[in-house]
Amino acid sequence: MDVGILIIGAGVAGSSTAWHLADLRIRDVVVIERESLPGMHASSQGSNILRQFIDDLTLARVAFKGGGFLLTPPFHWGKIVDPVGSLILFPMHSKKGVLPSFNACTSMGLEASLITKKDAIAKVPILEDAEFDEAIWTSTDGVIDNQRLLWSYINDAKTAGIRFKMGEEVIDIKVLEGGFLVSTTKDTYRAKKVVNAGGAWAGEIGKMVGRDIGLVSYKRHLYNTAVMHGVDPSWPVVWDIANGYYFRYDSGGLAISPCDEERATPGIPAISVSARQMLAQKLSNYCPRLANISIYSEGAGLTVLAPDRRFVLGRDNIVNGFYWAAALGWYGISCSSEVGKMVARDIAGKMDVPLEFNVARFG
Repeated sequence: MDVGILIIGAGVAGSSTAWHLADLRIRDVVVIERESLPGMHASSQGSNILRQFIDDLTLARVAFKGGGFLLTPPFHWGKIVDPVGSLILFPMHSKKGVLPSFNACTSMGLEASLITKKDAIAKVPILEDAEFDEAIWTSTDGVIDNQRLLWSYINDAKTAGIRFKMGEEVIDIKVLEGGFLVSTTKDTYRAKKVVNAGGAWAGEIGKMVGRDIGLVSYKRHLYNTAVMHGVDPSWPVVWDIANGYYFRYDSGGLAISPCDEERATPGIPAISVSARQMLAQKLSNYCPRLANISIYSEGAGLTVLAPDRRFVLGRDNIVNGFYWAAALGWYGISCSSEVGKMVARDIAGKMDVPLEFNVARFG
């Protein structure tokens, strides 16, 4: 099959790129996905959290723009974010390091303020004995409906004429004069341009065209508690950036993570007993009122990180016609719209992706 642009991966990165290409009236596009359904890994197993304060200001700018889109999506998409807000907890000895990032984020327009521990506890009483001194309150953060977001990208792109094909694993890519020959488990594509939005497999896809840039797959665990007395659906997301855990309301209890990072092979990640032990230790030390929670279910999601933990986006500097929408780390859902916009506009020749995200930084 001949195609102008072949996008490998139908998670939020690939689907957002397709949607933005359609918005630019570029529709000779096929999106292929190895799984039977789109978004079965990071796009559906992530935190579901819109968090716009990030201490890496390069990423924070993308999160702020992406967050603005998610809070005001196209009308027919419905509500994508429940804007319950967020509390970013930190100790006094970290304040000197936090303040420059906080000031830069608020200068961008982020609706955030520093609040006392007392004020944070008033919002989330279960933090009464937690180990922190102050918090950043961001009123426009919240909980993302990942599936609604993903399928909104896909359905609008399909309506515009972009084709999605499921259950096609890429097994080989040959670089040709003026394009690529991509072989999958079901078909062969002759594409003028290829977008690597392969999620956990992005590193493997890159290697197929001779580009090994050191991407590594990691897994992170998320636990759901049983129904808990006193938990309130209006509670903001809570994220302790010093001690490394977060939680949010979910189905009468909490969804909670120890923010672990363990190297993993792309695929369905195995549950690690050590992550649950890490969570128990962190809660006992830093949020004792959650120390005896009852875990109802557990899961793990995959992501990919670049060596400098920043995104890898846009045209490759060595392989002509090869583009990246990869290594979104733990911020893929929040930043997906802005990521897709940058990659699509780069493909269309309407912008150059910022150097901080360009693959050329790895040689």
